[in-house]
Amino acid sequence: MLREADRHLERVIYRAIQGARLAGQDDRFQNDVAARTVRWIRPEMTVSEALTAVESVRYKRLQNV
Repeated sequence: MLREADRHLERVIYRAIQGARLAGQDDRFQNDVAARTVRWIRPEMTVSEALTAVESVRYKRLQNV
């Protein structure tokens, strides 16, 4: 089961992706925005870790559709 902090991070990532999507941005830009948001919230994460988290949320959301 996910910790509350992990669920919070997932929600933040999803909202960042949605915000960029609603602004008309492509997937790459959406990922960049979400990864920058992750690093702002969790500065201890590397860029690679942040992008992996973003991709994980994207994959998880696609599985739930």
